[in-house]
Amino acid sequence: GVMGGQATEISEKSSRVVLEAAVFNGKSIRKTSGRLNLRSESSSRFEKGINVATVNEALDAAASMIAELAGATVRKGIVSAGELDTSDVEVSSTLADVNRVLGTELSYADVEDVFRRLGFGLSGNADSFTVSVPRRRWDITIEADLFEEIARIYGYDRLPTSLPKDDGTAGELTVTQKLRRQVRTIAEGAGLTEIITYALTTPEKAVEFTAQPSNLTELMWPMTVDRSVLRQNMISGILDTVAYNVARKNKNLALYEIGKVF
Repeated sequence: GVMGGQATEISEKSSRVVLEAAVFNGKSIRKTSGRLNLRSESSSRFEKGINVATVNEALDAAASMIAELAGATVRKGIVSAGELDTSDVEVSSTLADVNRVLGTELSYADVEDVFRRLGFGLSGNADSFTVSVPRRRWDITIEADLFEEIARIYGYDRLPTSLPKDDGTAGELTVTQKLRRQVRTIAEGAGLTEIITYALTTPEKAVEFTAQPSNLTELMWPMTVDRSVLRQNMISGILDTVAYNVARKNKNLALYEIGKVF
């Protein structure tokens, strides 16, 4: 589901071809692709999900194209490993819940029209209805998904808007926020300029000026070794800023930084 092997690829000498139409677990494919740092059209397709109801149809279409374009002879029969559930997924809701969530006053006829346009089956009435969702829409599995589809087809621009009715609560700064503001006020009052340096640095600079260095937190796939680990001090970043400015004849510096170490 991520990348085929060299031993099974097609070449100019290939005379017999076995077609495989498979369904892979999207979560597993995404994790494997990320762990190997290997992206492919196959992994992108399977991690997002495919229509399991048309797997055999896709297999037949591929065989037909090979026969038509390459003059191949297609053998009869399909070898199947396991069974795929291709039945529609049923999701239930009520008209009252639809209008409560969307803030609308839709009728049951409006809901019927939405799902008719989507090609979904619908049974029941305003008190309780069940939607039969085709397998081609594997993203619809819960009641909230139905609300989203109704809003999308009905039109987001037609949904009523209103301001929140609940009384707001008075906000206040946390202890940390107050301390940050006090430090910033004092530092800038003394003529210092605040800087913000990278939290990512080199393995060597990460542990400089650190009394008790801990295990480094490294990125799996860093863009560059200069930004490959999280810093354990901020002094090295400030010194880099000083060196950068001094190299450009800007020597009148008074800097401070408020940040985090990891």
